[in-house]
This record gives sequence, structure tokens and C-alpha cells, in this order.
Amino acid sequence: GHTAQDTIDGLRKLRSEGFSVGIQLMPGLPHETKESFQQTVMKTIELRPEFVRLYPTIVIEGTKLAEMYRSGRYTPLSLENAVDICAEAVSRFEEEGIHVIRIGLMSSPTLLQEGQVLAGPWHPSFGELVRARVYQNKIAQGLPKGLEGRRIQVRVNPKDLSLLRGHKNRGLRYLEGITGASVVSVDTDVSVEPNEIRVSLV
Repeated sequence: GHTAQDTIDGLRKLRSEGFSVGIQLMPGLPHETKESFQQTVMKTIELRPEFVRLYPTIVIEGTKLAEMYRSGRYTPLSLENAVDICAEAVSRFEEEGIHVIRIGLMSSPTLLQEGQVLAGPWHPSFGELVRARVYQNKIAQGLPKGLEGRRIQVRVNPKDLSLLRGHKNRGLRYLEGITGASVVSVDTDVSVEPNEIRVSLV
């Protein structure tokens, strides 16, 4: 194994030799909290890597973590919590000009074998879920107040339609959850700027 300081020293050594360096983070590790992972994100930003990968921790058969999970000593993140945590991290990194080049483990024949993934936020489109949540969080800041119980029509830039809807319309359900409104139609409008949304009552 290695310590956090070993990672920092290695990163600085590689950079001194002219290498571009990246950092891989695994939210949901044993004993980690949302707050401690946020601290890890801030420390990573201080180190200024050229890129970051985010791989939420999943429980794979035949590992020490699988033993901890079966004995009740480890509880993995739910899919929803992992999406929220990673979306916040992506926003922070990209605000600082740090590229996030991978979100979630790439699907493989091994991972897709029945019984291989025991628990945790594994999803073949995890990166898509996170990118959609980043977008949804951005537009949520500009939503009008007082929409509870109302029926609304939503218009977005054509480039943002898939981000708004999200995987299997999860994005629309998320929008309804934070506004209390019912989305009755979604339309595209080139006059709407990217990362913006227009809402009208129906």
C-alpha cells in the first residue's frame, strides 16, 4: 500500500520530470464520509493535476471489500448518492480548469458477469448520469420560485435536451422533485442559451 503523502510526492516527482499527471479518486471507500471526500477534492485541486478520473467504489466478488460487505463492516454508496457526490466533484474540478476525463468504471465482460458486482453504484451509463446531474444542478439555480403543484412547459437549447432528460428521463423526475411541479412538455429552442432553461406555466 501507499499513503496520501506518497501520492503527493510521486505526483511532484513526475511533474518535475516533465510528465502530465492525473489523479484517480474513488468516492465511497471504507470509513469515508461525504465531508471527507469533499476535503479530498479540495486537496486534489490544490495539487493542480492535469486531469482527474472518478471511479465510485463498487464491491467486486473475491475481494477484501466483498468480505467486509458480507460481514456488515462496509456499506457502499447508493447510486443516487454516488451521482450527487461525483456531480459536485466534477463541477468543482471543471470550475478550476481541471479536466475530468473519466467518470465510472468502463463496462467490461468481467463486470457484466452475473454475480461479479455484489453491491455499490455500478451503472453502465454512470458518466452520463453524472454529466446530466451537473447540468441539472446548474439550471436549478435559475428556476423561478413558487412552482409547487403547477404544470410547466420547459424549453432548452437543442444541445442540452439529452442532459435535461437524463438517462430514462431521470432528469425530468429530478426537475419535478426540486420544483414540486409537473413537467407536461419539453421543447427545444435555439434562442435559449446553453446551460439555461425557460419555464412557462401551462
